[in-house]
Amino acid sequence: MGHKPLPICRWADWLQSRLPAGTDSADKRKLPGKPLNKHHSEVLTFADTDPSALAGLLHCYGMQIELLEDGQVIPGSFWGDEEAGLKANKLILRADTPL
Repeated sequence: MGHKPLPICRWADWLQSRLPAGTDSADKRKLPGKPLNKHHSEVLTFADTDPSALAGLLHCYGMQIELLEDGQVIPGSFWGDEEAGLKANKLILRADTPL
């Protein structure tokens, strides 16, 4: 039996449920992450998350994750570098892909 897709307005609720206990969305400094730039101190990457949580969310929409090795070029990426790619129903990413 298929999963019912989450309404887009529930995305924030789903993401909040995946944060460490006691962390609210206004306290992003506690989240693991990598320096992004001088305006944003950190960015959450795929390696910082539970892969099964993202896979479960994408499954609701008929999508799959394709994980590449570090340093590989990500096909289907609009921005290049470590940004995710999208080809058909596959979200293509690496451990350093920002979320």
